[in-house]
Amino acid sequence: FVLRAQRAHLHAESVRKVEMALSMLSEMTASPLFQGDTLTLAAIAETAAAGQPQRVIVADRRGVIIADSAHELYDRSVAAVQAAKQSGRRNVARKDSVWEGAAPVRDDIGRMTGVVYVAFPTRPMDEALAEVTRAVIAFAAALILLGALVAYGLGRYLSASLVPLLAGIRGTASGNFESRIPRTGMVELDEIGQTFNWMSGLVGRQVQVLATLNQLATDLTAAKTLEQFAGTLQSACHTLVGSRAFLLS
Repeated sequence: FVLRAQRAHLHAESVRKVEMALSMLSEMTASPLFQGDTLTLAAIAETAAAGQPQRVIVADRRGVIIADSAHELYDRSVAAVQAAKQSGRRNVARKDSVWEGAAPVRDDIGRMTGVVYVAFPTRPMDEALAEVTRAVIAFAAALILLGALVAYGLGRYLSASLVPLLAGIRGTASGNFESRIPRTGMVELDEIGQTFNWMSGLVGRQVQVLATLNQLATDLTAAKTLEQFAGTLQSACHTLVGSRAFLLS
């Protein structure tokens, strides 16, 4: 978008420069053209070309070139001059490496007395566009690099934050239900970690209860006397529910 906007701006600026030069040349050559003063027209073309224009041409109303800063007199190959003579209107366009334009010159009552032509090199505008292009590419590259660094840093931070969670999952999977996941400062991960700690503790307690019940079944089956049976049952109740049991016989 930046390059497109800059290209449009430079295009409009080039057209404006050519049109302004044509307007000034039209005013300067109107009187000499009406009088047929060839020397004055040649001086005007030479003076105008001493500035920024690459070439300045003055032609009569038939399109015959009578003054040319490039000294290519009677050159009828300038299509822009012929187009302005035939249409009677100003035209500006880019052709190869120049911006060129031609416009009719009119007298006081609006009759066309000649045609003026001016050409500017496109190199300054092309260099300006190239400079903007380089700046935009450099900015885009810097932005991409910054984005990559931010993504890398964020990935490292998230990876470091996930390490305790993964360690807790591995510990629980190996039977260590006492492992706890510390807080990381990230709300979502902390919620996952606290939920996992609660689930791990709950599962650990259930596993302990199942182990106790399994051991109780084994001990009760192995009891040979009522005293052994009662002692085993009292110990199991104390372990499971934290209370004492009484056997009534």
